[in-house]
Amino acid sequence: MKKCKHCKEPFKPLNAKQKHCLKKECVNAWVLEANNKAWNAEKKRLKEGLETVSELTKKTQKHVNDYIRERDRGKDCISCDKPLKGKFDAGHYFESSRYPSVRFDESNIHGQCVNCNKHRHGNLIEYQVGIEKRIGGLELFDLHQKAHEKRVYTKEELRSITEEYKKKKKNLQKQNK
Repeated sequence: MKKCKHCKEPFKPLNAKQKHCLKKECVNAWVLEANNKAWNAEKKRLKEGLETVSELTKKTQKHVNDYIRERDRGKDCISCDKPLKGKFDAGHYFESSRYPSVRFDESNIHGQCVNCNKHRHGNLIEYQVGIEKRIGGLELFDLHQKAHEKRVYTKEELRSITEEYKKKKKNLQKQNK
């Protein structure tokens, strides 16, 4: 015997998946629950279709930054070499708003203490020294060239980048356990 999900009374199910008894109000509750699930799925699909490039860019940046924070956990600040403890930023060498071509480039984004990133406006002179140590002079040169290219992202590209970085963060978290 199972208990009905709606009225909580015991009943004998017709199959293993049955969660409601066959009283009229319980069946109605089950139908309403199924309709709500379908509507919520449809609403989510519609909402995603209405997202603007700007909204998707912010969402993508959040996921990329989350990945960078996970990647750089336990390292030192790219600018001042102090250990990154607690809350820290994913600092961009080339500003994300002015250089969209490298906005999501992992070579351009590194763990940075809040003091250097926010209060010292990126501490860019020291950032340049730190980034050259981390990625090397040749890759830094390539990053400079790439930063000055024109780049416009489509909604599909942004969704794809978001999914890629969600997976990368999840894999990194598994590795770090």
